[in-house]
Amino acid sequence: MLLFTYALAAEPAVTEVAVGFAANGEAVFQDGLKRVYEDIGGSVGGEIMVSARTRWPVEISLEGGFRELAGTREGGTAATALWYAPVSALVSARYDAGRMALLAGAGPSWVMYGESTGEVLDTERSDSGARPGLLFEASGRWHTDWIRPTLHHPGEGPRGLDVFVALGYRYSDVNDAAREANTCMEAPCGIDLSAARVSAGLALRL
Repeated sequence: MLLFTYALAAEPAVTEVAVGFAANGEAVFQDGLKRVYEDIGGSVGGEIMVSARTRWPVEISLEGGFRELAGTREGGTAATALWYAPVSALVSARYDAGRMALLAGAGPSWVMYGESTGEVLDTERSDSGARPGLLFEASGRWHTDWIRPTLHHPGEGPRGLDVFVALGYRYSDVNDAAREANTCMEAPCGIDLSAARVSAGLALRL
């Protein structure tokens, strides 16, 4: 028992770190946003990912992306623009099966956003904020042979390059009923950036 305790103490908590980049597609479902921004129902953007694999079957990761959309309102006469940047932290269960790794997890998500409108009612208006929520995601990673450790220094440099695919759903905490009742001071309401997501990219294991 004592030897087992010493072995656990000698093994680092984080056994591997990965840095990745992905093309990310999102579909936002709020009707008001889709009426103004036609592309928001199926937009594509870039996303970065940093993950830490632990000695337990658990992986912790951070994800962040950015989107910018243009739209029109007021009968198509007024231009408007929306940008938003989702940032999420995930805790995932991990299962390794040979050259494949399967992950499923959840964690907090924040979506920073800013919207500006042009000549609506003869004035310019801008709105910005951060929307809290939750991200649920499942992913698979395939360990390729494209990058391998060097023979002379196997413990240094990149360990490998993975191809990964992820599916997820981001839930934003928005209360449309409160907005309709004009009680936004009592409940969160406004832009709803809940979305279904799909990502595909590369991750460098270090």
